[in-house]
Amino acid sequence: MAATLYLADAQDVFIPARQLRGSGTPTPAPSPRTSTRPGDVAALMALWEANGRQATLIGWGEGDPCYGDSPEDQANAQGFGPWKGVGCVPCPEPEDSKYLCVSQIWQHQKNLNGTIPESFRGLTELKWLFLSANNMTGPLPVDNWATFPKLVRLDLSYNTINGSLPLDGISGIPALERAYFNDNHFDSVSYTGGGFESLVQLDFHYNRNMTGEFPAALASIPQLADLMIHDTNLTSTVPLPSAWPAIQDLIVSGTGGLCGPIPSVCSNEKVYCDVHTNFLPCDQA
Repeated sequence: MAATLYLADAQDVFIPARQLRGSGTPTPAPSPRTSTRPGDVAALMALWEANGRQATLIGWGEGDPCYGDSPEDQANAQGFGPWKGVGCVPCPEPEDSKYLCVSQIWQHQKNLNGTIPESFRGLTELKWLFLSANNMTGPLPVDNWATFPKLVRLDLSYNTINGSLPLDGISGIPALERAYFNDNHFDSVSYTGGGFESLVQLDFHYNRNMTGEFPAALASIPQLADLMIHDTNLTSTVPLPSAWPAIQDLIVSGTGGLCGPIPSVCSNEKVYCDVHTNFLPCDQA
């Protein structure tokens, strides 16, 4: 087979030479992507509005989030677009071939003091969402999470988010591997099982306002290796499940009143459990 020769047009877009043969008319180069997908812009605007249009989000609300140069006063901007902390990639083809899509949002310690609204949704290419170390409150939305199908890392730690931790909704993110909700003010947690196909690490320790029954369905998450619920006030009326298919670290000390024997998986030398003696019998807890 003859080697494929690549030729560049005037815009340095490389096209196989065999596509240039025949009619003598070069194949048109792809149109440049000069704007962000409108739905992605709407999601970013919803988050910004719900947090009081914080000035720490430099560039937000001005021009295009993805296309253009970063403002001069935006530090550490390499790899990001004009809106601070927003990273983008080309949207999938062919349906959104003329747009850029949001793939990363990094807003650690930006004095955000509002909420995550239900209208923050539809970021189909989002892989990283970091909103840690702010003053965000709750409750969290429930129905938007499944609209982030490629989200891998979710970090909402070190905020003041209250209400229920809606794991039932968040479990609908098929790509999610690591989720951090620690050091917040959640009142309860909701999870009845299912989803979380890729989840490896789940951390919601230091939620001292969190009460209610320990969600036994957590033990059925197929790839969960690390669970940290230290210093919550979760209780149980039945023993914790014994079988955890992939667990490596089970951190359940300092809770409000778990009962029964510790899970039998804790006897596995490859598993670290931070509780080594049984809890009170369930009829006494």
